[in-house]
Amino acid sequence: MLDRLSVWLEAAIDSAFEDCSAGDNPTQEERREQEQFIGRLARSQYVVKVESAGRTGGTLVDGHPDEEVAYSDLYEMSASGFSVGGTIFLCKTTGEPFSRRDSRTTFLGMQKEFRENARDDGEDEEWMFERLEDSDDHRVIQVMVAQR
Repeated sequence: MLDRLSVWLEAAIDSAFEDCSAGDNPTQEERREQEQFIGRLARSQYVVKVESAGRTGGTLVDGHPDEEVAYSDLYEMSASGFSVGGTIFLCKTTGEPFSRRDSRTTFLGMQKEFRENARDDGEDEEWMFERLEDSDDHRVIQVMVAQR
């Protein structure tokens, strides 16, 4: 089970501890926030990790879709504001692999959601989506998003 979940769990734990003020010794409030974060991810359909490109840098991990958190759509996570795109890693919370059909459908859905949210935000830039196939790990859909 842990092997299947490793596709997202390590990045989620790193993200949960990133903002911890006391390093390896979080306060009770920080520990509660970390547990809530991991719990929210586990209840999500997907887990998304975004490695930002450009001057913003950094990595963001969140559940998807996440109606509990404002601005948690793929566009907001990877390209709005000062962001200029990046690499989106999407996996099932269960860590199960995507079938070929699910992978294609999910990739197309990611593009559609991104473009709709960009348009809703008044964004008029054209965005390029490149599916990265550098791994035999079918548990992850990797997409590079960049401005054209």
